[in-house]
Amino acid sequence: MPLGDAYNRYHFLQWMEVASVAVLLLAACSQNIISFGIASVVIGLTSIGGQIIIPYVAYLTPVKKQGPVLGAMISGMLTGILFARTFSGVIAAHWGWSMVYFLAAGANLCLLVMIHLLVPNDPRQLTFKTSYWGILTSVPRLIKQYRYLRVAAVNGFCLFGLANLFLGYSVVPAGRPFWVRERRCRKHGPPRGRDYFGGAVDWSSG
Repeated sequence: MPLGDAYNRYHFLQWMEVASVAVLLLAACSQNIISFGIASVVIGLTSIGGQIIIPYVAYLTPVKKQGPVLGAMISGMLTGILFARTFSGVIAAHWGWSMVYFLAAGANLCLLVMIHLLVPNDPRQLTFKTSYWGILTSVPRLIKQYRYLRVAAVNGFCLFGLANLFLGYSVVPAGRPFWVRERRCRKHGPPRGRDYFGGAVDWSSG
């Protein structure tokens, strides 16, 4: 996260969590598609805690302990991504879609308190003055210079790519799939049962 190189990551992480809580509440209270769409875009821009805290923890952890610590963090984050679809479907089925965003805001608020109390302050002394564009353009040079950075980038790409592929193929939309033609539905029949991955849907009722 290039902004983490320009600002105190301890404070920057907390400010992003505050913004995430606020915009999640905005999404939960949305009354029309326009406000919900705007909130969704901002949620994507502010939900970057994982991209900040992982390099931050890597910086704070001794080199010999970085493997187990970062492995546990990344494993937990990917597990949370995979289970989030299931839990959000169950919550939306019983209490409505807005409750998902209210609970997400509450979880982020708890995370904010934990970060403030448990995570140490950024020990770096940011004495240099570099523009965001200058930091951003330095990334290709760093990737070319450091082999382990290239390996880490490829590993991260593969892990998140696999997670997104899994989610993409496990989601059943809330209604008859728009890409399935009528003759295909008549041939194979509609899926049956309740799906908690993309929302609770009773396909057996037609």
